[in-house]
Amino acid sequence: MSAQFLVAKYIPDLIRNEPRNIGVIVWSEVGTVARFIGADKYGNFDSNEIPDFIQSKPAFKQWVSFWLSEIKKQTIEFIGTSKVAEKSSPDFVEALQTTGKNSYFLHKGGDVLEVITGQKLQQLADELFRSLVVTEEQPVEELDSTEILEAECETVLKRTKLFNHRNFSKKRTVQCKIASEVEPIEFSYWIGNGAPVWLGQQVPLKKYPVERDRIIDATLWRFEAVIRDGFVSNKDMLGAFVFPTDQQMQDKDVQRRLAILGTHARVLNLRNRGDVQKELDALAEIPVKAD
Repeated sequence: MSAQFLVAKYIPDLIRNEPRNIGVIVWSEVGTVARFIGADKYGNFDSNEIPDFIQSKPAFKQWVSFWLSEIKKQTIEFIGTSKVAEKSSPDFVEALQTTGKNSYFLHKGGDVLEVITGQKLQQLADELFRSLVVTEEQPVEELDSTEILEAECETVLKRTKLFNHRNFSKKRTVQCKIASEVEPIEFSYWIGNGAPVWLGQQVPLKKYPVERDRIIDATLWRFEAVIRDGFVSNKDMLGAFVFPTDQQMQDKDVQRRLAILGTHARVLNLRNRGDVQKELDALAEIPVKAD
């Protein structure tokens, strides 16, 4: 099911009319969740986390509490009319927009077209909050490792026997049968002469959980497809290259997802360069038959 989101805005000075983002509300058919500066999802406030541009903290708390209570209701009114909206209807988003007044209002942010389950709804709200609302007082601590992963892969590969191996190549596709169609699936690395005997894939561990999980799920799908169609014999002939950040190394959810990835392929953690280099050197000894 897709989702829609609203951005909660506050205008410190109505004459200057310069809105500041203070929160997000995410609606889908499976539920509605929100994130606001200085408050948890239950409406508990930490005054120290409310930024200085908020002129009245009591008024801010009242508005946030009001919106949090509205999204818990099964029906809400369109302010100024007798019309009501059911929580399971997209009209619920439009009805929420009518609740703003003066310095506080809700702006239509957009649609999220990917399938959003109840489990990922809060993750999506967290991701949008970090992207749209985080202020200088609430910095994002650490970037994801996408660019670092590319560089680290090249650094390690140059030190291995694979780098100049005649049967090693980059960015090649296999033709997998998906339902009744044949679909090309590209892999980052390939060992083989015609047909592959080993395949490797870079798996960037994105900063935000929703995006990170989507990439890992897509990688799992790739691995399942090539084993099912017989391109490689087992998970030992598949490699998943990752480079977790310091924060991700301590994140239990990231470690859980990497463990799942490890059930489908050998996880090559580039934080341990020496171990990865040994594994890649061993791959260079795999016998490759002429196609």
